Amino acid sequence: MTSREPADGSAPRGRSRSPEARRAAGGSTTGEEAGAQQAPRLMFLLAGQSNMAGRGPLTEPCATLGGADDPRVAVLGPDGRWQVPARHPLHNDKLDKVGVGPGLAFARAVVDFLPADSQHVGLLPCAVGGSPLERWMSPNGDLLAVALSQLAAGRAAGGHLAGILWHQGESDCSCEADSSSYASRLRRALQGLREASGEPDVPVVLGELGVHFLDQVGDPRFRHAARVNCAIAEVAAGDARAELASAHGLAHKGDRLHFSSTAADELGRGYAWRGGP
Repeated sequence: MTSREPADGSAPRGRSRSPEARRAAGGSTTGEEAGAQQAPRLMFLLAGQSNMAGRGPLTEPCATLGGADDPRVAVLGPDGRWQVPARHPLHNDKLDKVGVGPGLAFARAVVDFLPADSQHVGLLPCAVGGSPLERWMSPNGDLLAVALSQLAAGRAAGGHLAGILWHQGESDCSCEADSSSYASRLRRALQGLREASGEPDVPVVLGELGVHFLDQVGDPRFRHAARVNCAIAEVAAGDARAELASAHGLAHKGDRLHFSSTAADELGRGYAWRGGP
């Protein structure tokens, strides 16, 4: 994977026509028709905790709320079938809290990097708010099992795993022992997920924590957030099939924990620039 982020911070070039342009040209833009033509082929697994699941307010204006849907992007529903087009919220881990996460902005950006006849992306929502790293670790992690179940359902629906988006770590910041061992444990977790998926070389994009807004002094939950964030960067730098999506300067939604909807969108585009096919 190579970085595709333009030096000026603008959107990647070479984008295909917008839904409006396709509509003007007589092309289909409805989700039903897009789903009938071809099931999503390239799947991306969304793993981690609440900032991947999405906690951005659904009432906050942002690029992926409102406006035209993208029928090239689907999400695997609870019934194991593709929902086309994908819309927020992608996850249902905590129905009273789910909102905007980075997955949809990622998919809408990355689909334009694909060949014109292969622009079908499927998202596999697996993140669970508050989940510590141990729940994702092989062999007995319950969320590892959930991710593998989602992956199997996506494959049965015609998909192929193309990458993993990972955002986790806030729940491992309170304890010095957990934070000190985080890098080694994260390596094992990612290796276990890759091997269990049958794709040992699948690309992974790791997202930084919002260390600039986490209260590392007043909130004991985040006392060691800086150390965990450095561990995430260390793992990404030492893995030839991994990249790091920066969270620098992104805003929280007012709770000093979760990204705002606009920030979640920006983070998703960062995942795409770092991990596009």
